[in-house]
Amino acid sequence: MTAEAPTAPPPFDWESAGRRIAPDFDGLHAIAVLGDDEVHTARVALGIARHHARRPRVAIGDLLGEAEPLQSLVPSDDPHGLADVFEYGVSLSRVAHRVAAEGDLFIMPSGALLTDQAEILAHRRWSRLAAGFREENGLLIVAVSGSGPGGGARGVAHERAVLVRAATSKWSRWIQYYCYGALALAAIGILLTVSRAGIPTFVLVCLG
Repeated sequence: MTAEAPTAPPPFDWESAGRRIAPDFDGLHAIAVLGDDEVHTARVALGIARHHARRPRVAIGDLLGEAEPLQSLVPSDDPHGLADVFEYGVSLSRVAHRVAAEGDLFIMPSGALLTDQAEILAHRRWSRLAAGFREENGLLIVAVSGSGPGGGARGVAHERAVLVRAATSKWSRWIQYYCYGALALAAIGILLTVSRAGIPTFVLVCLG
């Protein structure tokens, strides 16, 4: 009689993680989702977007480099994307693709000519884009690499940021829990202050 091999745990559902934290962004109009793994980051962004798709307009700006979970929802082979909007003045409506049967959810691909991500992230037009979503009570979600050129979403006009990380071991997970608990206690007073001042705050998603 042979022993049965242990059953592997199911893969972590990153999109569901995005849905779980999505209510935290009610009333906001521009957020950034950052992570080193483009697939995980894209799925968290997608979960947040699908929760908020009842709004007048919800759009995910893909600056991850056409991440598969987002690119698979783009019905067109048009190579234009955000790179063309910021570098060549192409209209946003041309690169925004509505997702079928998802309400007012749009995907804005990276574009075939995404060459200088740092320059795009620092572009002044982000402020105007965020203001447009605020006027329409919509939500702009920018998915971007947390370790790429330009220091993540530093230049993007956003009201809150989500950092996506996966715990790689039980030991590292316990270290993270300890750090988060200590940071949470220290951050309560800070968050109460900066939220009133309109300074961007951060939500950390560290699951897996």
